[in-house]
Parts: sequence; C-alpha cells; structure tokens
Amino acid sequence: MPLDYVSVIGRILTGGRALRATYLEEREIMRFWIANIGRFLFGNNSKADTQRRPVVEPLEGRQFLSVSADPCAAEMCIMATVAATRTVSPQEVIHKYKGTIQTNLRPRPYKGMINIQSISPTGKVSGLISIPFLVQNFKFSLHGTVRDDGTFTFSFKRPGVSGKLNGEYNTQQHLVGDFSGKGLGRSISGTFDFHKI
Repeated sequence: MPLDYVSVIGRILTGGRALRATYLEEREIMRFWIANIGRFLFGNNSKADTQRRPVVEPLEGRQFLSVSADPCAAEMCIMATVAATRTVSPQEVIHKYKGTIQTNLRPRPYKGMINIQSISPTGKVSGLISIPFLVQNFKFSLHGTVRDDGTFTFSFKRPGVSGKLNGEYNTQQHLVGDFSGKGLGRSISGTFDFHKI
C-alpha cells in the first residue's frame, strides 16, 4: 500500500517527532526521492534519462589526468634517447683520475688512482691503477677496452692478485661502476667513482 509522502515527511519534521519514521517509511521516502530526482535534473522523459550516463565519469577523468600529466615519463624517454645516441671520443677518456672504491671489506671507502695513458683506435686501453687495499705495492698495469658509448671494462693482475672494473665514463666525466677482485686469499666486491684531476 503506497504511503502518503506528504504526511510521512510532515510527521518526520513536525510535532516533536523529528526523524522518528519507521524503517519501511524511510525506504519508501528514499525510493520516491531517487525516482523523482532524475525528473528534476534531466526533465520528464524518465525512461530515457534513467539510462543516461555522463560522458566522462569523475574517476576516469582523474585517472586520465594522472597518466597524461606525469612529467617523469617524458624526461625518462628523453634521457634514454640521449644516452642511446651519446658517443664518447677516446681522447676524452685519456686522463688521470682520482677517487674511491667502496668494498665489502670495511664501511669506509678506499682511495685510489687511475691513469689512462693511451687508447688505440679499436678502444684498447693501457695505463696504471693504484689501489692500496690488495697488496703493499699497489701499482698495477691497467688493460681493457673503452666502447663508443662510454662503457668500459678494465682489468689488472699480478701473481695472487687480480681485479676488474666494469662501468662507464659518464656525462660528469667520472669513471663509475662495479669492482670485483681477488687478493690475499679473499674475494672483494664493491663500487667505484673516479673523477678527473
């Protein structure tokens, strides 16, 4: 049996009985309100209007904006393109470098030096490396390869001692990368960062 909505609302809001409608009365009021709010907002064509949806829903709009407004994605693409097209001249890399090697032997880094004396047209490197933590006499002949993109592999060895540096000559003119070595019966690993002097 349908309720008289005017009397129900009147009973709820007047006579000191505010908001004392029964559960069924409240449900009927909500159904009435939902059924008629569409007519109020979209006109009297209720069948067509109940199926009408907004063109862009708020959640979809926020997702679209968050994806399209991400500035980091564009920077990463530009940086990747620049890195892919970067070419390093061997003459840029020939230099003396000073820096540190952080190893698994202790928390403090060790100081070291690299002197790249020559690079052949095919990228073959010769020079010296000084690293004090492997042996007392710490100067070694350095050999390796520098590639056109600035990446390199250097190695050095003597009886009982060897080491390898894999890294790159970066845009700040540093030699940076990973170090691995063996000496005095121990395996050593870490990272390095050498800058021009």
